[in-house]
Amino acid sequence: MVSMLVGAVGTASALGCTGQTHDWAYKTKQDLVDLRSGPRTSCDATGLLRRGTTVNLEYGVLKSDGVWYYVTPKTGVHKGTKGWIRTDAIAW
Repeated sequence: MVSMLVGAVGTASALGCTGQTHDWAYKTKQDLVDLRSGPRTSCDATGLLRRGTTVNLEYGVLKSDGVWYYVTPKTGVHKGTKGWIRTDAIAW
């Protein structure tokens, strides 16, 4: 298993990490984006984010299936629900 922190240092109770979070807001670029319980496609989807949902990126990890970001949606139905999305779903 490949796992490496990339980007910002943030907090994530899912990984037991503590530290400073960052308020980096980006939008989702795909019609429907799975918000997942962990940084893998095999992890449960806890919600669907629509295209244009604003998310704050807290930090990212590199896994064998891509780079994943731990995010907090700031708009939409899942506003405030933390979870994971893959980098290809983010409009940079």
